[in-house]
Amino acid sequence: MHARAVVRRDGRGSFANSVGSAVHESLLKLQDGAVPFVAADMPDANEMTVGIMAVVAQQEAKAISQRTKGALAAAKARGTKLGGFRANAADIAQYQAKGVQATREKAQKAAEDNRDDVEPMVREGLSLRMIAARLNDDRTLSPRGGAWSAQAVKNLIERLGIDRA
Repeated sequence: MHARAVVRRDGRGSFANSVGSAVHESLLKLQDGAVPFVAADMPDANEMTVGIMAVVAQQEAKAISQRTKGALAAAKARGTKLGGFRANAADIAQYQAKGVQATREKAQKAAEDNRDDVEPMVREGLSLRMIAARLNDDRTLSPRGGAWSAQAVKNLIERLGIDRA
C-alpha cells in the first residue's frame, strides 16, 4: 500500500502563502521520503516541477518579507508610530465590557427560555445525561443550536441556579 499526499496550489498558480518556507520544506520532505504526491489542480506535475515551484515559493516568501521590512522602515523614517499605545485611540475596554455584558444577558435569556423544560426533570432526580437525552428527543435545541450534552445541561442548571440536591 502506498501513501499519497495531495497538494493544492493557491489561486495565483504558486505554492506561496504566508508560510511559503514551511511549504517549501514540506514539499522537499515529501520528495525525500519517496511519498508519491499529486497536485490536485496540476495532476501531470512531476517531482521536478513541484520542486521548482517550492523553490520559487521560498524566494517569493523572502521577497515579501523584504518588502514588508522595507515598508515598515520607511514608515518609521517618516515618523509613523508603529504599534503600542495611541493617545487618541478609543479605550476598547469599555467596548469589551459591553460585549461581555451583552453575551451574559443573551446566555441568561437562553437559559430562562429552557427553565420550564429542565427544572421539572431536575426535580425528578434525572441524571444530566437523561435530561440531555429527553431534550434531544423533544428536539429542543441547545443554546448553541445543536444537540444537548450532559455538560450543556450542567451549565444550564448552574446558570439558572437550580439546586440538584
